[in-house]
Amino acid sequence: MDINIPDIEIVSFRDFSPEIKKTRYSIHYLHSYPAQLIPHIPYYFLDKYSRKNKVMRVFDPFCGTGTVLVEAYKRNIDSIGVDINPIATLISKVKTTILNPCILENTLILIKNQFEKEIYNKFYLPIFDNLEFWFEKTHIIDLARLKAVILEIESEDLRNFFLVTYSSIIKDVSKADPKISVPVMPNKKTDIKNKKTDAKNKNVFDIFYNKAKINIKIMENFYNLYSNNRAKIKIITDDILNIKYKYKNIDMVITSPPYISAQKYMRSTRLEAYWLDYGKNKQTDIDKNTIGSERISRKESKNIIYTKYNDLDNQIERIFNINPDRAAIVSKYFISMKKTLNYLYEVLVSNGSFILIIGNNTVVKEKIPTSNYIMELAIETGFDVKRIMRDEIRNRGLMTTRNKTAGLIDYEWVIEMIKP
Repeated sequence: MDINIPDIEIVSFRDFSPEIKKTRYSIHYLHSYPAQLIPHIPYYFLDKYSRKNKVMRVFDPFCGTGTVLVEAYKRNIDSIGVDINPIATLISKVKTTILNPCILENTLILIKNQFEKEIYNKFYLPIFDNLEFWFEKTHIIDLARLKAVILEIESEDLRNFFLVTYSSIIKDVSKADPKISVPVMPNKKTDIKNKKTDAKNKNVFDIFYNKAKINIKIMENFYNLYSNNRAKIKIITDDILNIKYKYKNIDMVITSPPYISAQKYMRSTRLEAYWLDYGKNKQTDIDKNTIGSERISRKESKNIIYTKYNDLDNQIERIFNINPDRAAIVSKYFISMKKTLNYLYEVLVSNGSFILIIGNNTVVKEKIPTSNYIMELAIETGFDVKRIMRDEIRNRGLMTTRNKTAGLIDYEWVIEMIKP
């Protein structure tokens, strides 16, 4: 497809918004999550369009842990977020529900008092493959007791806040390598030995308590700045490809879809999901239906699935000759993204803005220009491309290749589009 597109601008959104400073007390850092969108990007575009009074309601169909929703709330802009991962939507809800820090402090004291009661034994263990492989036996009991105490909190908002805090320490008290987002044991024998020794010496409640104090401080800062805001936020746990309701009158979409075969979102929160009672079958179902998932059926990889875009299909053919499974992942990804673009076009108002943050990556040594293909699909859908920006990814904290067939992503492509 021959299309006229603007020249690519090399930018730094961090330089555009230097007032956003990385601090442990920012609401964005309440809970870690793989490949989190940096807040500078939605900050920049929300500021740009809100100054023109062109944005009243924002939509993020891949909201993750709510970076876009938080930045919209700061400007008193209503927002809607959708994500297939219930861990992500739980974190999003907590980040966008302002709570009085004094009430949180009092609740933490109650949790401590209840946990320390030796007679407290109303707990159950999660159904968990290799539970004792990942956790020390004493930690398993403490984690189960702590969760049971938190689940007794009557207020849903308070309960969710402490469940998110609880989730945020799961990997810290496990035997998993803290440097890798997907749970794996340390590689070297000495690392494994040190990790096991370190794990045995950890006190589950102390770690939870210290993290809770940090999260309360985070909420206190957010409360002091934005407790008078009245923006409405709706967060839905659902698959955007199968969502039944079309949200009309959306002024702006800002979103960063999953990459092709690059981030194992559900698997990176696997330990947390088990402890929050999302069992193996639930996790497998979510992982299978996530756009960009590596979980495909034999039927899907048996034959080439064509997308009807020549350059893309030529790449898929080359990949198929090397690895049919990877070819199926690529074709399924773009077919899913085309359906998503159609949905977003329908929900946006005329002259509504669409900000897409996407990364190009490599599959079996084939460089996939995802940003170009998505632009072609968007233009065919009816969008006009106004601006193309490329921003270097500086922080790789949770981004790893994890296999030899998916390359590391170096840049984020930020594409600014309009629905005519």
